[in-house]
Amino acid sequence: MPEIGITVTDRIARPDVRDAWAVCGNSDYTVTWTLDDEWSAAHIRTAVFAWRDRHTNHSVPVIFEGTSCPMPAIPDALVCAVGLWASVDSGEDHILRTTSPAMITMRRSSTADTDKPVVTQDVYDELIAAVNAALDAPVQSATQQAQIAAGWANTAKEHADDAAASAETSEHYYELAVQAAEGKGYIWFDIGADGCLYMTRSKNLIDAVSARINDAGELEIIVL
Repeated sequence: MPEIGITVTDRIARPDVRDAWAVCGNSDYTVTWTLDDEWSAAHIRTAVFAWRDRHTNHSVPVIFEGTSCPMPAIPDALVCAVGLWASVDSGEDHILRTTSPAMITMRRSSTADTDKPVVTQDVYDELIAAVNAALDAPVQSATQQAQIAAGWANTAKEHADDAAASAETSEHYYELAVQAAEGKGYIWFDIGADGCLYMTRSKNLIDAVSARINDAGELEIIVL
């Protein structure tokens, strides 16, 4: 059974392998979580898998105990965002704890349609909005989790409209989607909880990446 490792540090989730991938249509993948100490009190956890096919956003919660959970079969997608949340009993009340989404590249299977998926500008915005909406949802019971999850896919577009207000963010994720779709690899930057700038790239990235400090003392990232 193939495994995909994800490590959570300071609530930032990252794949153990930078270009982690899975093949669409398979139902035997397992996600193994490496969590820091603040998750030890959360015995029941929920992993949220969010992706977009040609026309629809999908968001599937998987409730589990321990450090591993099954990954749902994803019929057709370019990328899957995976996040984690749990309700932690602090003694007086329950604290909702969530992570950022980790990105898993999806590779098309031999059973998928032969037509190349159409990548639109809002694909990544809707995807991130869907998983963030799932991670931010309050939790009171397993039954309520399922009821909340049923509405995530339908409301993803509303969250995407809010995200699309940032032209810089929309352009950023659009470029990632185009690069992934054309086989050029992908690269993105993220500010971690420690305030440091992190760069994530796939091994098959074609473009050359360099950095320099300009005359104004600012960091410039150059992609050629």
